[in-house]
Amino acid sequence: MLEVLVSLDFGYKEPNDCSTLTVAQVLALQPKQKVGKIKAKVVWLQAGSKLVNFRGRQKEVKDCHVADHTGKIRVSLWGGLIGKVAQGVSYVLTDLSVREWRGLYLTATMNTTIQVSEEVLVPESVARQQLEVEQQEEEEVEQEEVEQQEEEVEQEEVEQQLEVEQEEVEQQEEVEQQEEVEQEEEVEQEGITTVREPVCGIQLAYQRQCSSCNEGQLAFNIKAINHRCEACGFYQKVGSYVKAATGTVWVNKGNVKLTLKLTSTVLMTYLSQNNLQELLADVQLVEEHFLEVGMFVIQYNANNVVVVVTTGNV
Repeated sequence: MLEVLVSLDFGYKEPNDCSTLTVAQVLALQPKQKVGKIKAKVVWLQAGSKLVNFRGRQKEVKDCHVADHTGKIRVSLWGGLIGKVAQGVSYVLTDLSVREWRGLYLTATMNTTIQVSEEVLVPESVARQQLEVEQQEEEEVEQEEVEQQEEEVEQEEVEQQLEVEQEEVEQQEEVEQQEEVEQEEEVEQEGITTVREPVCGIQLAYQRQCSSCNEGQLAFNIKAINHRCEACGFYQKVGSYVKAATGTVWVNKGNVKLTLKLTSTVLMTYLSQNNLQELLADVQLVEEHFLEVGMFVIQYNANNVVVVVTTGNV
């Protein structure tokens, strides 16, 4: 005799790409898997960002470590996402991708969002291990890592040929290439140097950045109506592209001439803190400001990239 069941009591389970994962759940994933959402606290933030070369243009990247009650993991942030996090603050991060190089870590994608959340409690043991982990990572940069990076680049080129027609894969491939460039440039010391000197010389240049992917545009016609992004391919109105300035500053430290790189993130932070955003109307106005103010306090890392700049009376 057959028994007919009218309904079955199956519980609903939220899909992985919608639910909030813990750090431990992320660490159980495989490389190249997607992470829809994670909520964690920033327990370590890299002192300065790095400039890496990718497809003929410079890209800005910065690392941080986030943690929750289950553990911690490294997150690489790119372009416009760099200024959206601060150490000791908890966030909800979405649309990340898992990568593996010296252990699993997360990297931001073109769709990543970052929102402040309620405080995430982190065990003292996790915070206590942070400094030891960072020191160990810096000491492990060896020749075998370079060889591994070259193999990954070759593998990535094959994947590009097979997946070039798929828009989603193209976006993923771009992020992968960015991180491989990052790995090749990752010989870095975290030491920060501070100088208190006047700026002797400065050279800035404007570059329009895509509002979608935050990439700089090498060929941009301001008189045009529309422009197709050279990185993500989105066709947009010229007015939607953000004006950003980057360049170098020259200061004297004793008898030594220091030439330091000034990123758009650091420059925009300085102008915003001093209510000087209107100077961006003309790059020469920004240059004249730096020459006329007088004394500056400038902090820079071992790669001569400026981390913080303030006026000397601060």
